[in-house]
Amino acid sequence: MLTTLTLRGFRNLADQSWSPVEGTNLVFGLNGSGKSSLLESVYLAATTRSFRTTRLEECGQLEGPGFHVAADVGGDERVHIEVGQDSAGKRRAVNGKSGPIGEHLAALPLVSWTHRDLEIFLGPPVVRRRMLDRGMLVERPASLGLISEYRRALGAKRAALDHQTSVLGEWNRLLARAGAALVDRRARWVERLERSLETVIEDSELDLGKVELRYRPSPKDALAGEEGMFEALEKLTSSEIRRGIALAGPHRDDLEILWRHGSVGRMASAGERKLLGLALVVAQARLVAERGVAPLFLIDDLDAELDLGRVDEIWKVLGEAPQLIAASSRKDVANRLEATAKWNLDQGILTRS
Repeated sequence: MLTTLTLRGFRNLADQSWSPVEGTNLVFGLNGSGKSSLLESVYLAATTRSFRTTRLEECGQLEGPGFHVAADVGGDERVHIEVGQDSAGKRRAVNGKSGPIGEHLAALPLVSWTHRDLEIFLGPPVVRRRMLDRGMLVERPASLGLISEYRRALGAKRAALDHQTSVLGEWNRLLARAGAALVDRRARWVERLERSLETVIEDSELDLGKVELRYRPSPKDALAGEEGMFEALEKLTSSEIRRGIALAGPHRDDLEILWRHGSVGRMASAGERKLLGLALVVAQARLVAERGVAPLFLIDDLDAELDLGRVDEIWKVLGEAPQLIAASSRKDVANRLEATAKWNLDQGILTRS
């Protein structure tokens, strides 16, 4: 559980320390007040990344010396995590020490939904691959080693292709070994996520019906294991050398999300996509909880695309979170919903309502 968030020089937020409560935290603020920045700072502290930019220097205030975000995490053992950026570059630490990234990710597991997550339904395959890997990392931070191993193998093969190497067998072997393990992990994650999503919908009043998740590995024979993947890669050698790119591997996987006999992007309205996305967040959180870890929920623009009835329905589902931080710019929503604590964000400063 996040017990204290300390901010310095972060976007349009004032320098301050904030202590969200256990249970539901509902943050109200007008557009531009810093709600997304607040959630971004929590996300950054937990993951060392921003969900809004790949350039962390953009998170600092204009003409400022940089930014610093720190979080105290409660539990069996207190943990202090921090991420900063200044002229010397990026730095991160757990209890004052710069250790393995997996240790940092394990300190404050979280699941989140922002407006950019709508790309899961409407965007290219890379967005859905990121969702898969992010989900695996929240549940098992050690999965980072598997993902990193595949990326190194892919980088080696790409370098060989850049040098127009005529024999790719060695690189295909490395890619098949790491890739088959990653494909297997992703496939099992998707199966479990689909079952979890089904129970979320059944347990709620969302009335969404059945949602199917279909994992599409690359190459198609990847699920046959290392040898099957290696043989499939070898068949592509001449084409890859001619084109100079790696044509198959988990870096080209995709996930189909089907609803009402078609893709969610084509069949669902904006509001229905939002509900499905939030249901996916809860489904993912339940899988993490099965491992004995209670993730933090971050929900930006809670009420966007939703009428008040739908907001009520999804709030009941989100209420199962051990700790939730949700943001809204609608006063009628903030007044309507029951929350453990309500917060007002004005001119970058948080106060409890």
